[in-house]
Amino acid sequence: NSYFSRKTNFQRASDEKVLQNGLTFTRWSVTWTENGIVYASAMEMFGVGDDYYRITTLAPKEVYDRYAEAFENMLHSVQFPMIRANSHLTDPVK
Repeated sequence: NSYFSRKTNFQRASDEKVLQNGLTFTRWSVTWTENGIVYASAMEMFGVGDDYYRITTLAPKEVYDRYAEAFENMLHSVQFPMIRANSHLTDPVK
């Protein structure tokens, strides 16, 4: 994401595939520095047909680390009831 990559000390720590509700998400874990504060973020992205979605969590790194489990639970609690996984639209996690 160009917004984050322009930040000071931007690092993408991971790029992995996550399966949730039958949909394959790409998850990025990133950190960057802004105004002397180190931030951490997890982004999950997926597309179905011509529609694309991104779920983002972010906070100062010390806060993010303290509440990592709560952020993870939040990412997994997001539901898309009108979207149904379709084998020809989504790729299986390998």
